[in-house]
Amino acid sequence: MINLRLGSVKSALSTSRQWRLLFNKRVILVCVVSIWFVMVLFKNPSVEAPESEIKCLYRQISRALTKNNFYGHADIYNSRYFDPGERIITPLEFPFIIDGAEVCGPNEKQLLMVAVMSLHNKTEQRQAIRRTYGRTARGHYWPGKKLMGPVKMAFFFGVSNSSWENNIIEEEAKLYHDIVQVNFTESYFNLTYKVLMAIKWAKQYCAKAAFIMKADEDSFIDIPRMTDVLLSVNMTNQIYGHFHYDDKVERDGKMKVSMDAYPLERYPPHVKGNIYVMPTSLATRIMLLSQFLPYVNMEDAHITGTLAKILDVRHYDIPKDQYNPYGGPDVCDFALSRKIAAQQVNASVAYRIWDAIEDPTLCIR
Repeated sequence: MINLRLGSVKSALSTSRQWRLLFNKRVILVCVVSIWFVMVLFKNPSVEAPESEIKCLYRQISRALTKNNFYGHADIYNSRYFDPGERIITPLEFPFIIDGAEVCGPNEKQLLMVAVMSLHNKTEQRQAIRRTYGRTARGHYWPGKKLMGPVKMAFFFGVSNSSWENNIIEEEAKLYHDIVQVNFTESYFNLTYKVLMAIKWAKQYCAKAAFIMKADEDSFIDIPRMTDVLLSVNMTNQIYGHFHYDDKVERDGKMKVSMDAYPLERYPPHVKGNIYVMPTSLATRIMLLSQFLPYVNMEDAHITGTLAKILDVRHYDIPKDQYNPYGGPDVCDFALSRKIAAQQVNASVAYRIWDAIEDPTLCIR
């Protein structure tokens, strides 16, 4: 009799979507508290939460939300691909060869951590970033504008096949203390690893940053306007970037993704990888979750699409008139606050943009 009654109760509850969501939220809360307790107990940012705790949190989130909050093209609806497995299959166990531990002080709070993906031989480009929009990360002001909070920046690398190229960034690390090198081969295929390890690095060495931005080295960003956006919009579970709703998966060429890695024909909604920013807490959840899914070499679609979908993340689009994703900007776009970000900006153009920012009269025609 008791078993029959319990069965009836469970049956009734199982038909209630509200109950399922409430239950899963409570389970998620318990898991989050457990992970927080372990981290506080050890008081060591390099100590990861136990694997069982990570599984607890992310399996519950994925199974609760992906089935109840559809977001994306109909072709990917109800796909089991978005259910993480029971074990870690894509571990992020690459050591930091150059750890960049001095980028963020242990007791400093930052509003934004900018993680720039760079290649070893792009020395001139990195120097241009440091002397232009990256100056804000070194304590310098932005002409005519106010930063809404402290900003830090680091450049991220894998390991080059050239010892000469590896020596380049070793010397830069001694001079600027803004280099992070991770022990995997530098390649376009490994870009997803690179970004995920940048998030892992931020968790360990820049844990008090409220937001983390991924940027390519040919980007130019209006840092004050970006920080203003981050504090003006509810970014709790959002990613800010150049939005794409349902791109098709490419099976040939540089952007080829294998069927084993991603068997569907379309990606979930995502933002393009030139520039995107999200709360560090969300980035950390994405990084941990990534270990339970196959490795996908299309970094932006995987990190801000597939993994974000499982966590029921939404996207906040940079307006098209505020961003040049595929072509270089006019030199005066930033001085006149017409753009918040741009792509395909080489070192010489970056210096010209900065000259106009410092002296807007150059743009009076």
